Amino acid sequence: MFQLLAKPETDIPTSSVWSISTNGDGLSSWADSIASELIDDFSLELRSGFSTTVSPSGYISNWHFDQLDAGTLLVELSGDKLFVCFPPTPYNLAIFPRNQHILKIPESIKILKQLEDVYIFTLGPGDVRVLEPGHGHMVVSAGLAAVGSWSCYKEDWKEEIQRIGCEYRAKNLQE
Repeated sequence: MFQLLAKPETDIPTSSVWSISTNGDGLSSWADSIASELIDDFSLELRSGFSTTVSPSGYISNWHFDQLDAGTLLVELSGDKLFVCFPPTPYNLAIFPRNQHILKIPESIKILKQLEDVYIFTLGPGDVRVLEPGHGHMVVSAGLAAVGSWSCYKEDWKEEIQRIGCEYRAKNLQE
């Protein structure tokens, strides 16, 4: 299903559609101004500061949750990323292994085949997407890529966050 690239790219992107200033606190100022726009666009409350994840060419992340108690506001800064995701249904929370941080590709594919309601999306430079609370995912980067993110919250998610947290804690207590 997924294939690592045999020879990773070595070209490093030098520009971005975001035109981030490199003077003074360029990234910090940029993150604050973009956050203000996105908060209004998506009716979100940001719960943490901006963070960036840079992935090398051919990188495939392990399955993970960004967090169960908030969503993640994603902004692709450069390159392209493919997200393979699953919602936090009781069935999926029972399948996803507890405290598994590093999985080999065959194990990840085995889990993928068992999950229900799997969905995918891609992000390219300038794309924005909200990953809702508790949605597990793995990320594939065909080339060098960078994504920025903020932890975010919506009042509409309150009941779902409580449900996810209770189910996940109950599962962990049984093991």
